[in-house]
Amino acid sequence: MAPQLFKFLKSAHLDNILIHGTIRISTLSYFRAWEGGRWIGDPNEATTTVAASGAVVASKPGETVSDPWTPPGFGQIVKASDGGKVIFSGGARIKFRGADRFIFCVSQGERDQLVQAMCRDAEEPYDAAVRILLPLELLAHRIFYRSTIVEFGGEPTRWFFASVSSGSVAYDADEHHHSAGLAPAPSAFRKDRHFAAQSEARIVLTPHRDLGREWLTVKLPHPEKLFVEEFRIIP
Repeated sequence: MAPQLFKFLKSAHLDNILIHGTIRISTLSYFRAWEGGRWIGDPNEATTTVAASGAVVASKPGETVSDPWTPPGFGQIVKASDGGKVIFSGGARIKFRGADRFIFCVSQGERDQLVQAMCRDAEEPYDAAVRILLPLELLAHRIFYRSTIVEFGGEPTRWFFASVSSGSVAYDADEHHHSAGLAPAPSAFRKDRHFAAQSEARIVLTPHRDLGREWLTVKLPHPEKLFVEEFRIIP
C-alpha cells in the first residue's frame, strides 16, 4: 500500500487549500535564501558540495588530466597539462548548483510519526495538516495539466513550465569528499540527513524560462476531490 501523503502548514493557511484550491510552489533558490532556521530553509537545496581539500590533479609530460570528481554536466573545474600539478588548499569546498526549479513539498508515511516530527519536534513546527487524496504522481499531473496560476491572471500552469516530475526525497550526506570519485549531480530530490524526519516527497516543475518570481500561487479545480482536512489544531 502506498504511503499516506500530508501537507503540513500553519492553520491560518488551511482554507486556502481546502476552500480555494490554492497551493504555493516556490523555487529552490527561495528555500536557499530562507532567513529562518535550517528546517524550512536549506542553503544547500539542490546543491552538491565537494570537499576538495588536499585534492591533487597531476599529469605526466605530454598529457592533460582533469579532476575526476566534478558532477555530471558541469565540465571540469581544473586541468593539469604537460606534467603540471594542481593542489587544492586546506578547507577547499566547491559548490555545484543545478538549474532553478519550482517545488511543492509534502510528507509521506505514517501519520502519528509525521505529526510528531512536523508539529512537535520540528525546529519550525506546524499546527495543521491536510491529507492528500491522490497518489503523488497523479497530483503532479493535475497541477501541470489542470491548474492555473493566480499571479499570471489565471492562465494555465502548463503554459509556463516545460515538464513536471515527482518522487521521494533521498537523504544523504551534505558533502561529497573528492577521494570518493565522481560526485552526484545536484538534484531537487536529494537533501542532507538533517532533514530526514520530514520524510519528504516533492513535485518539481521546470519552467521554460526565468519567470521573475520566487513563488507562485497555483489554483486547482475541485479541491474537495484532492484534499481533506486532517486537523486544524495539533491533536
